Amino acid sequence: AREYLGSGRHLWNSGVFVWTAEAILREMDNHLPGHLEHLEPAMAALDTPQWLLALADAFGKLERISIDFAVMEKAENVHCATGDFTWQDLGGWLAMRDFLPVDSEGNHVRGQVHTLAARDNLVFCREAQETVALLGVENLVVVRAGDRTLVAHRDHLEDIKKLILSETCTL
Repeated sequence: AREYLGSGRHLWNSGVFVWTAEAILREMDNHLPGHLEHLEPAMAALDTPQWLLALADAFGKLERISIDFAVMEKAENVHCATGDFTWQDLGGWLAMRDFLPVDSEGNHVRGQVHTLAARDNLVFCREAQETVALLGVENLVVVRAGDRTLVAHRDHLEDIKKLILSETCTL
């Protein structure tokens, strides 16, 4: 890979793709028709309390294959662009710390956040004008989005999947 890249004749696939919904759906229909069949009921449940369960059910039935192998290597009308940029994989809420302002107590925040004896928390409000107050807490992740709020200790963030897939959760 180093030799290929060093030659200047090849590019490295970083796995960043851009497409229109119409284009990717057409390619998925051509190369992954089973995926669309399983996902259609979940999309029909979008914006309903059943959506997350329908989505989990659909994803459980999907063949485990990367978009690269399943679609992109077979797709027509694919173009490559070079770029000189950095990349940060936002695989979880804690990765957001690098992109949020931090106060003197180590709280990373987006929104109107008021703290007293609170440290090392992450607060993310989808709407910047939303207000959150933290009092005497640490190592929490608080996420506000519309009429939904998540409050979790940062050591338990991996359990979000279990919570969402539980029958009682309507996040």
